[in-house]
Amino acid sequence: MLFLVSEDCTTFYLEKIICLFFFLLSLVVQGLMGCSMPAISVFRLCTELIMHCFKTRMLLLFCQLALQIVFVGALRSACIFAPFVAFQAYGYYNMCVGRFPDEIRPWCNARVPLLYNYIQSHYWGVGFLTYFQLKQLPNFLLASPILSLAFFSVVHYAKSRPQIFFSLGFDTTIEEKSRGVVFLSEDHSRFKATDSVEKSSVRAEGGGKT
Repeated sequence: MLFLVSEDCTTFYLEKIICLFFFLLSLVVQGLMGCSMPAISVFRLCTELIMHCFKTRMLLLFCQLALQIVFVGALRSACIFAPFVAFQAYGYYNMCVGRFPDEIRPWCNARVPLLYNYIQSHYWGVGFLTYFQLKQLPNFLLASPILSLAFFSVVHYAKSRPQIFFSLGFDTTIEEKSRGVVFLSEDHSRFKATDSVEKSSVRAEGGGKT
């Protein structure tokens, strides 16, 4: 902050104030973008825990491993949700505790007072199925090609491998896993072969021109 003031302490440097403003704005934007990441991270951790428990179900030390996995997963989830809970507690303490009745916001009297949910619903219009409105029809039409492609791809995979699809990959045999690895290696070798053919053809054309 000292660099924002001139040497005689009478004027401010406008450029540095603007830089400070945009720096603080970037911090706020990054914080808002990261609000949805805890739920995604917890979902990924829970999926990994379920997969790990499923793979170790035939071991003799299954109970001990399961307890260890559950404890580690709960600890990681607590670390992920701790900043969110701290922010909600901070907002509730500053805006709801020690206020007059006419100063209390509506979300303070909710069963679970969540500041972030109130901001989303009241100011941003975010809620369950609130996006599905007639005015959003151009956005749905714009996204319809990729949505239809994704839908038909999922349907095709479900028809070709229903056991893997409906078991979410848990009921996968070793042969199917190795088959997937073979497919990947074949695609990689095929890509290398086509790349080498293209390079050789380019070299041949260059030699013919010279």
